[in-house]
Amino acid sequence: MKKGKDGRYRKCVTIAGKRYDIRGKTQAEVNRKYDELLEKKHDGSLFMDDNIYLGDYVKKFLEVKKPTVTNATFKMYCDCVERLKPLFDYPLCKITHTDLQTLLNGLSDVPNTQRKVRLTMNQIFEMAVTDRVILYNPAVKLVVTPYRKEQKRALTEKERQAVKNAKLSAHDRLFLDCLYYLGLRKSEALALKRSDFDIKEGVVTIKRSLDIKAQEIKSTKSISGERTIPVPLPLINELRTYPEFDYLFRNSNGDLHTEGSYKRLWNRIIKATGVNLSAHYYRHNYCTVLAENGVDIKIAQRYLGHADFQTTMNIYAHVTDEKESATRQLVKNLF
Repeated sequence: MKKGKDGRYRKCVTIAGKRYDIRGKTQAEVNRKYDELLEKKHDGSLFMDDNIYLGDYVKKFLEVKKPTVTNATFKMYCDCVERLKPLFDYPLCKITHTDLQTLLNGLSDVPNTQRKVRLTMNQIFEMAVTDRVILYNPAVKLVVTPYRKEQKRALTEKERQAVKNAKLSAHDRLFLDCLYYLGLRKSEALALKRSDFDIKEGVVTIKRSLDIKAQEIKSTKSISGERTIPVPLPLINELRTYPEFDYLFRNSNGDLHTEGSYKRLWNRIIKATGVNLSAHYYRHNYCTVLAENGVDIKIAQRYLGHADFQTTMNIYAHVTDEKESATRQLVKNLF
């Protein structure tokens, strides 16, 4: 340690190949600054780059994610990144858990969005840790507003009759019945071809799905999604008189459905049936009908294309609970 002409003390040290010039009014001040440098070297913060900002890093995050996820998931990431704009000018290594929690608290009125933003935050900062841009993930243990996901249900008997009796065009009727009688995801139904059906054997093979946002035909949601399903007679009869098309469902321009044309299609169905439910309720209804009629749960899982057995099990368990409730009442009335 040397004392300069200005009366200040100076100490030059090299840490991890980098030279540091430490100065202070007293020797004690220089020693304290030196100890702080050693502490930063020990915890790794000495090597953090504070010139990497969140706004720049999320661009890299999106570039990495785009080829690895579906269009819908990528759009979700983009929407969530927009919510992080208030922190874009912060260096990554300076963003704290409190900063992220404060931002999330501002989304408490939209709990579903809040959960997606938390998920995106965690993935961004986890990638930054892996890239050694930061030491730890500040998004760990973030708290979100309790959120209860809407529970799907089967159609009531009144709704089932309304579906069967509704007056619809041949196109809209066939689409609705593919949901009702086959339990398909809407993306799978929209991608059906005439050649997928074997009228003689009474089966349909599900091979693909339509991403209406990207206007692309893709594979099914999972490997389990590729499956062969028995086709009930009412649907067979419809297909025999349905116009010969390659893809069964097209919009008014003769193209595969877009987001807009699908919305108009579904609004027509809601108006005609009076059943104001999303397409996925029909899938839930299909599973419920299988459960109510004693179809083996493993076969039901295969027909529905569920990758996770628990998804099928949850619906079957609900039907079982309802049957048990009815049985309890029956037993009470036996004596």
